[in-house]
Amino acid sequence: MHIVLIETSGNQHYIFATNKLRENVGASELTYQIGTKYVLRAVGKETKKTIWFDDDKDGSKLRKNLLDTTLNPSIENADVNIEVVVATSGKAILLVKEKTLAEKIVSEVTKNALIEMPGLTVHGAICEVGKD
Repeated sequence: MHIVLIETSGNQHYIFATNKLRENVGASELTYQIGTKYVLRAVGKETKKTIWFDDDKDGSKLRKNLLDTTLNPSIENADVNIEVVVATSGKAILLVKEKTLAEKIVSEVTKNALIEMPGLTVHGAICEVGKD
């Protein structure tokens, strides 16, 4: 099993790169979306389950869906390859059974960040756990 961490860095520099409030708010929203929308879409692409909804204005649907075991089942189940542990602003933690699958998710999220959010630094790390 592998732990996957996807996280942004340099958030304050990115968000406050300008003194225009509208741009600050927009940059803050993009930081939020990396840890939620983009990670969950990458997970959904692999699991064929939709956890993220575009109209989720206050995060209530996200919280509900992460707690729903039909949408986000435990990785302890034999047929489950990915479990979302944390999905929040600028950070996501996943449990993934196969390293190649973990690499796909990290690649998908960082690629989308490069294309759609230039200037936002997004890192991904994968660590194998549970092996003696």
